[in-house]
Amino acid sequence: MDNDIPAIIYNYSALPIQVAEGATTNYSVVLATQPDSNVVIAVSSSATGIATVSPTNLTFTPSDWSTPKIVTITAIDDLVTNGAVSFNVLNAVTSTDPLYADFAGIRTLQGVRLDNETQLILPGGDIFYGLGMPAITIDGQAHIADVDAVTFNNGSLTVTLSANGNANDALGIRDAGTNAGQLSVSGADVAYEGNFIGGFTGGTNGTPLVITLNSNATVAAVQRLIRSVTFVTPTNVTSQATRTVAFALDDGVGGSATAAKLVHVGTMRLTQYQEGGDYGYGSYTGAADIALSEAGHDRPWPAGRTPAPQEGLLIDWPDGGTPNESQVLLRFDNFVGTNTWQVPSNAIVVSAELLIQVNNTGDGGRFFRMLLPWDAMNDTWDVWGGIHADDYMARSVYEAQLGVEDGSGATGTGIISVGVTPDVQAWVDGQTNFGWVIIGWPLMTDGTGFSPSEVPTVEERPRLRIYWLERKYSEVSFRQGANDYTNAHDVNIRQANPTLNYITDLTLFSDANDVGSTNNTQFLMRFDNIIGAETNQIPPGAKIHAAMLELPCVAPDSMGDGGRFYAMLQPWDDTTVTWSTFGPDGVLPDGVQAAMVPTVLAGNATLNPDVQGTVNTYDVTSDVQAWANGTRPNYGWACLPWPGGANGWGTRSSKFNSLLYGDPASQRPRLRVYYTASLLPMAAIVQPPVVSGTQVQVKFAGTASKTYTVLRAPAVTGPWGSIGTATTDSSGQASFIDPAPLPGGAFYQVVYP
Repeated sequence: MDNDIPAIIYNYSALPIQVAEGATTNYSVVLATQPDSNVVIAVSSSATGIATVSPTNLTFTPSDWSTPKIVTITAIDDLVTNGAVSFNVLNAVTSTDPLYADFAGIRTLQGVRLDNETQLILPGGDIFYGLGMPAITIDGQAHIADVDAVTFNNGSLTVTLSANGNANDALGIRDAGTNAGQLSVSGADVAYEGNFIGGFTGGTNGTPLVITLNSNATVAAVQRLIRSVTFVTPTNVTSQATRTVAFALDDGVGGSATAAKLVHVGTMRLTQYQEGGDYGYGSYTGAADIALSEAGHDRPWPAGRTPAPQEGLLIDWPDGGTPNESQVLLRFDNFVGTNTWQVPSNAIVVSAELLIQVNNTGDGGRFFRMLLPWDAMNDTWDVWGGIHADDYMARSVYEAQLGVEDGSGATGTGIISVGVTPDVQAWVDGQTNFGWVIIGWPLMTDGTGFSPSEVPTVEERPRLRIYWLERKYSEVSFRQGANDYTNAHDVNIRQANPTLNYITDLTLFSDANDVGSTNNTQFLMRFDNIIGAETNQIPPGAKIHAAMLELPCVAPDSMGDGGRFYAMLQPWDDTTVTWSTFGPDGVLPDGVQAAMVPTVLAGNATLNPDVQGTVNTYDVTSDVQAWANGTRPNYGWACLPWPGGANGWGTRSSKFNSLLYGDPASQRPRLRVYYTASLLPMAAIVQPPVVSGTQVQVKFAGTASKTYTVLRAPAVTGPWGSIGTATTDSSGQASFIDPAPLPGGAFYQVVYP
């Protein structure tokens, strides 16, 4: 029907127009009014290697103008796993009709080609298998992305210990049951919801676990299968090397998908709690959260007044004179207990962090432990009159924070980490867990919104991640000014003033060059005199179960892009060191000045999300173990910014002091170490002999206060003979002088006893 208003009408379901590889979709075009002459639309694809169009020419005449013409889009299947790829469909209009001549030009329709190759995604991060624990699932959050798969008939899933596995390790499949969504195992048969989906072989004695799949192996069934693969290894004979577990999914029609996970084996445990999330021992239920809004004071807001993804649960200080404060209550129930998925009541909490999906960037807030119970579905602002940190409703002192008190910087968006170790340790030690009330920073009115535990995507719900040890290991900590420790050293080095020493800086920064500038900033950090036989030292040769570096990133504008921590390989003096000490480029991770591979990472190479204003904790166990073993001198770390990481990230230095804080030492860096002293003297580590005049000095490191024997031989093959003994000092160091070296040269060994 002619409506007398000229128009070209494009009909499609939505933009961008989506089409899977190897498939087709279409849209239609029709005119709104009868033209006086032909209207021609030339149709083309902006990327024919991604998608093609047909026909390439649409002609509307005065007689068929009201008949829709169909354009078919065909997505090219490239047989490569490359995700979704964008393209455009160009509609170029020409006509001599004076009314339709106004539409001359190109109308662009956006399109997306969806990858039809199977993608296997393991989003759960590294896992920690604690020796003595039952079998742990490798990734309970795994999922398959495949836009056109129905089943994986004739396909297979192969799981291999591709690095550091041994014959004692075992890969298996968790038998959960036959109910909806469950996987069951009977002999070598695997079933999903009671329907046989395939059989398995291997998984023990170093052999891969292989599951052959049949026509019942739907996407949902295979996804549950991948989530059910477990790892276990015995306590008494196992290696503690980190394993790599590789997954390979054959889709049965010529395609495959691969992914891998790291499995850390040792005494450290990791348990995680997220509503509906499975992090090793089944799906957790017990998260509770709600917003208390002064603006909507008489209503409960379990998902927030403005739901995610726009905002969610809002932390916000009231605007001046406006009653619009918003607080958040958050709790994880039943994470302390005796079940395999719980933290024991006598555990040492090595590190605990809260991960939240921030949707609305802002100032953050303070986390106060609640002292009274609350209702996550029905509580309102009016029920409480707002929560007060008064030691009745909630503690008056906070030990966890997001953001900094002066409001400088902002949280950014994405899944961010908040350090909550002291709070979690308090609950593990027996304080009643009523969770937190999160209250905005005084006078800081840029609210922060994060997703609640009700959002559909499990990975976006709040998650509590706890690293813990059994309470049977020795513990020591090092922090300047605490427990009489005075040997912490740290300093900034700045490219902008390469010969200037910054010993007096109270904040350490990692900051890459701004565009067009040479203002890179690195920092150095070291804890001296931590190895030895004295009180509050780590015995030489001790087994390090965990070493955690705590950085209070709570100074103004601390949040930023983070940095990379490299073990230093050269000595430095914080009172004299400058950028130029190491050359024109500052510290280089070149295997000479600093290690080539970072020990830990703060942030990531994408520079998103930001590393937060909070107490951030990093695992430096490998470095402290090397220092305890004497295999590498303790020169501390250099923190280097990420390439392009020009949003500087900061932490308090060991020299921080302020009259505003009753205990300024609590805001200085801390190294916490958990260890077991070696029962046997460690093997001596011999340094290159020093030849001077008529003698040879043999230096070595070993267990403190032990007497070692020095052997000498004219050739590496012997014969070896004793030439004396040397006793190590309290730090495990010793030196022996050979006063009569062999004239033709000699080789030296140091043995115990």
